[in-house]
Amino acid sequence: MPTTRLVALLAAAALAGCRATPSGLGLAALRDGIRLADVREIEKELVGRPVEEADRKLGERAFVRHDELSGDELIFYPLWSLPAMDHFHVARINASGEITAISGWLKNADGLEDLIKLGFIKRKVVGRTVDEARERAKLAEPNLILTEEGRPERFFIFDVTNFTHILPRVMQLTIGEDGRCVRAEYFGAISRWTAEPVEQASERDDAAQPPDPSSAESDVGKAENVSSEEGIR
Repeated sequence: MPTTRLVALLAAAALAGCRATPSGLGLAALRDGIRLADVREIEKELVGRPVEEADRKLGERAFVRHDELSGDELIFYPLWSLPAMDHFHVARINASGEITAISGWLKNADGLEDLIKLGFIKRKVVGRTVDEARERAKLAEPNLILTEEGRPERFFIFDVTNFTHILPRVMQLTIGEDGRCVRAEYFGAISRWTAEPVEQASERDDAAQPPDPSSAESDVGKAENVSSEEGIR
């Protein structure tokens, strides 16, 4: 491996906080725990309430997306935005107009590590159909298929959580009018983001334990290029 490439990869790993180390995993666990506590406080207040309560609590909507699989709506409320790190509160609304879940979606939640992985995954999925992208990236069935009024794209959401994550991580593939992938993005999905019943999800969240840091393996070295992505919009 050329020296310049090796140095670049080692520097990227260091900046990413490399969760392959015990300290890296510990910091990630602490960070996720803080995010989860914040989201669950909001969730306790809003779940079961009408959608207007989410607007009152969370403010102006960024956009609304409809899930083709469940018929639910996901309302995205902007929390803050940094380059390549948009953060949203997301309220899930059922057909009766009630709030069934609150989650926090943080783009590139693992920082530079996610950007490095995206540089690797983009070459597999961009320009491919959904089925081709799933096969090449080894993705399971989508958990959500979202559409947004006035936009031709469809947004396929896949659970890509692995053993180093305490809370869910998802990949969003944006599919253009021609049926081919135009963008891939990673999000940390804090708290509940599927249609899982509230009682069942609470038991799961309470039982979550930090992973064993000694067994983690970093896949930072898989990427040759660090590539930043466009915003979710």
